[in-house]
Amino acid sequence: DNALKYAKAADDGKAEPIAEVQVSARANGDGTTEVSVCDHGPGIPEADRERVLERFVRLEGSRTRPGFGLGLSLANAVMRLHGGSLKLEDNHPGLRATLCFPPPLVGATT
Repeated sequence: DNALKYAKAADDGKAEPIAEVQVSARANGDGTTEVSVCDHGPGIPEADRERVLERFVRLEGSRTRPGFGLGLSLANAVMRLHGGSLKLEDNHPGLRATLCFPPPLVGATT
């Protein structure tokens, strides 16, 4: 939801702004899996990336849009509870949010 909400390109005269989001996944040699969601929106300044992982934090540019500042904090909390992590990086332009999943437990079934 965040990727679509914030990925909208600047209005270039079209009736609706355009949003493009890319999702990719890869398995690493150490058994971990990464799922990345990338957009071409304004991104998040590096100085604010840790802060946006806290509950109810909304950056100045997002305050005119609906939301409560919980999306990234919830995603981060869920990943940490499962032994993983959430990384926020530049996508040049935009943001890349990468969910880093730990290796599956030995003997675990799905």
